[in-house]
Amino acid sequence: MLTLAVRAHDVGTKISPVELAKKIAETNITSIQFALGISYPEYASAAVLSPGLGSQLKNIFEDEKITISVLSCYINLIHPDLEEREKRLHQFETYIRYASMFGAKIVAFHLKDFIIRNQQIFPVAIGEGQVPLKETIQFLNKHKPGLFTIFEETPFEKIASAYQKVSQYHSI
Repeated sequence: MLTLAVRAHDVGTKISPVELAKKIAETNITSIQFALGISYPEYASAAVLSPGLGSQLKNIFEDEKITISVLSCYINLIHPDLEEREKRLHQFETYIRYASMFGAKIVAFHLKDFIIRNQQIFPVAIGEGQVPLKETIQFLNKHKPGLFTIFEETPFEKIASAYQKVSQYHSI
């Protein structure tokens, strides 16, 4: 059995953490990937991030029975500007240091889907593209039971449909 998750920023970025948690809870999804830099940039810097902030955000989501399975820190760890690289590495280290305060488990799998149009790849919601969903889910269930599985590029209005499609191949 997989633990299905969504990227919080696919659900909303212009709403409070309380509103975001309630909106995610409407989908029956119980786990999220939380990218502070996208959802709440004002909280994302190493200078602002703290155990207290992590604990507060964790509690907001837990009130809606949602866990933060992945705390994301989208940065370029090999930035060519050494000063910028050091700044970003410090931010990354801060995220690692405080991840447990958010309840983040870190290890996850991004479930993506795509179509090809005019010889270009375009991301689509889970179950609407060319990824062999049944085989993928069965493989993950067999080899990585309990894995946090994050719906990538699946907007809020398509989460319920993706959830149903994935649910056909395992019990959630």
